[in-house]
Amino acid sequence: MMEKIVLFGKGGIGKSTVTANVAVAYARAGLRVLVVGCDPKHDTTLLLTGGKAIATVAEHPSFMAGGARASDLIVKGAFGIDCIEAGGPEPGVGCAGRGIARMSELLEEACVLDDSRYDVALFDVLGDVVCGGFAAPLRQGFARKVVIVTSEELMSLYAANNIARAVRTYASNGIALLGLVANMRDADADPGVVERFAGLIGTRVIRVLPRAPAMREAEFRKKTVCEHAPEAPISGMLCELARELRELPAEAERLPTPLSDERFQELAFESFRAPPPAAAEHAPAGPESVKARHWVRLTRLCNQRCLFCLDRDAQNGTSISWDEVDRELAEGRARGLTRVVLSGGEPTIHPRYLDVVARARMLGYDHVQTITNGRRFCYPAFLDAAVAAGLREVTFSLHGPTAALHDRLTRVPGSFVQALAGLRRALATPGLIVSVDVVINALNLSTLREHLEFCIALGVREFDLLALVPFSDAWRNRGELFCDFLQPGARADLRRALELSRRPGVRLWTNRLRAEHLEGFEDLIQPPEKIADELRGRREAFGGRFQGRAMPCAGDACAECFLSAYCRDLDALLEAGEMAPLPGPLCRPDLAPPTAPFRFRGAPDAAEFGAFYAAARFFAKGSACASCADAERCSGMPVARARSDGFAALTPRGRRGEK
Repeated sequence: MMEKIVLFGKGGIGKSTVTANVAVAYARAGLRVLVVGCDPKHDTTLLLTGGKAIATVAEHPSFMAGGARASDLIVKGAFGIDCIEAGGPEPGVGCAGRGIARMSELLEEACVLDDSRYDVALFDVLGDVVCGGFAAPLRQGFARKVVIVTSEELMSLYAANNIARAVRTYASNGIALLGLVANMRDADADPGVVERFAGLIGTRVIRVLPRAPAMREAEFRKKTVCEHAPEAPISGMLCELARELRELPAEAERLPTPLSDERFQELAFESFRAPPPAAAEHAPAGPESVKARHWVRLTRLCNQRCLFCLDRDAQNGTSISWDEVDRELAEGRARGLTRVVLSGGEPTIHPRYLDVVARARMLGYDHVQTITNGRRFCYPAFLDAAVAAGLREVTFSLHGPTAALHDRLTRVPGSFVQALAGLRRALATPGLIVSVDVVINALNLSTLREHLEFCIALGVREFDLLALVPFSDAWRNRGELFCDFLQPGARADLRRALELSRRPGVRLWTNRLRAEHLEGFEDLIQPPEKIADELRGRREAFGGRFQGRAMPCAGDACAECFLSAYCRDLDALLEAGEMAPLPGPLCRPDLAPPTAPFRFRGAPDAAEFGAFYAAARFFAKGSACASCADAERCSGMPVARARSDGFAALTPRGRRGEK
């Protein structure tokens, strides 16, 4: 399978030099190599072409018209390395980021990145400003591994911190930050500055590259140092770096923890001398938690009757047949997925649950996860058998720190004692990844912080905080359960809990919580791409909507639904036949998503429109926007940018009501 590696870095930091030398190291080892320059200066491949600038994709007629062939885009470089340069507009004219995004589309159109063509593809990407265009290799899922080239200089580390934010934003595409390459600018500088910074953002320094006269001499001769001086020590270091980039597994990397701008500036005064985040116990390894997953439902029954169940109306007291489960498992593997989540109802009460786990491993899934109320895992023999069959991760649903609260929510006396016993046993099982999910509601919100602290004391380090979904029992019991997070008391309780995300080693995810409720914790906003999971879960209903049928859930519950804005846009699309992206916020038009209009062609594909909506229509506002004079005619900012830039990027223009 082709390795796709993105090298990001501040302009002038040496990322193109590193990219070209790594490419030569691979080519000399007999690998088929593609180098893609994603920088409007189009200088990535100069060392591979003897200093000759190649024609860029932006200059080719197919750039706007389409219909490109691979031979139109590729130029052969040294050692048979295939070279592509995105190029871009003249300075001050047009959008370079859009050019890179368009080039990514053309590469896909021309099948350049088919696994059969190359062993390694290297993307050299400008990282001073990681806008949607420059992040295209991440956003569109082209690459799996990310490397940041930096130095000991403050602004290069600042750029690296912003790039780490982009990696976190697009982690749901399955990408992983392998680490930093410290390309030192000063021969006497202390590389410890870069190493300390790496620890603070939850990653490593893969290799330190010192200043080397041989490197400078090779550049003057328009060659890579690996070609010009293969015996030089710096050439050996670059060859070792190339080997490490291939061998480091993306699955083993943690999600980066970039610093806020304020914290970055504070720590910069101390040369980043602060304790790095502690390794999480029983926590998934970074992007493992958010990479593409195949959900397989095992039952339409449950041994609890949760007040907030969104699925009660779909339960009929049966388990899914073995043949149907087997077909679902095989379908995921046919799509190339290697992670499966077994769900229900309650999946562990399926009569062949252990066989399902073993079957998933036999089909080639390397990560089998179960989301469960945990009660069956209180029996040691059952837990041991599940782990022996291949179970790798368990997510326990635990909704309060006391039996009184948890059992009230599940409506099963004794469920807390059983779930807690199962959780303790799972935490004591070597190699088993353990997390906890909590459905946030009016009954447990005031004790949410205490509940998370209780679980942390047990050894849990990862949590998924789920908002209520207004279906089934959850909607019928809405008087007890639903609360307004914009009210001061509820907002304060939620923020107290979210503050734990800043504790080293603790990781919080949110699920369906509205972006505006997470102001100040924007990095916890659910990735917009996760909308795809919601659409898959209701694919029959949305498929029917494309064919002219009404949504079966439409009604008063829409006001509380995470997907209500998507549904409104879908109705407008079906009526008009096309939909334009929302403009950027009036105070920051530069935040507009670089996305073309969506045209409905009659295909019942909610997922395709969902991807457009997530990128171009999924907007939110910060609290300050309410006082803005333009509040009525502005949609806010893309949620994806809120996750990386924060709502503080929006500045109210005037005061509402003033002319």
